[in-house]
Amino acid sequence: MAPALIDINTRFGYDARRGVMTRPEKVKRADQRWGVTRAYTCSYRAILFDCDEGNRETLELCAADSFFRPVAVACPTGVHSPPRAERIRELGFAMVRLFPEVHGYAVDSTACARLVEGLAEADIAVMLPAMESETTRLAHLLRGREGTFILCRNRYNVLGELLALADFLPSVM
Repeated sequence: MAPALIDINTRFGYDARRGVMTRPEKVKRADQRWGVTRAYTCSYRAILFDCDEGNRETLELCAADSFFRPVAVACPTGVHSPPRAERIRELGFAMVRLFPEVHGYAVDSTACARLVEGLAEADIAVMLPAMESETTRLAHLLRGREGTFILCRNRYNVLGELLALADFLPSVM
């Protein structure tokens, strides 16, 4: 039996930065062509405009189509009240995707560290970008933390640094 393939970093909706609309049906068709059986997804509305509205949109899609699993988008420094891990869990999210490069905060900021700690305690996986400028900050944020951390947006030129991170951060994938 072939292993199940899961896509953990899909997005749907209107990406205003590129002027492109990505419909969930298109994401699903593309994934299924490659044998993907489940996709974790979030809304561009949550990334680019309003986390709360976009997260509701994500939950609606996932309730309507079992192929998709919901990923919350959270901004620890948002103008609204800071996101709380308990509330994210209550809404049905098992993973949170952080976009510091879009929302304008450092991954090792106090607000981000507080959110990541709460998410880890609530057993919610955290997806973080691992770009060239972020590896030292990621090490500072994640050192000694328990939880599930998924590093994305990594490139070949930071692979060595990420492998070194993994040596002392066993909960990083």
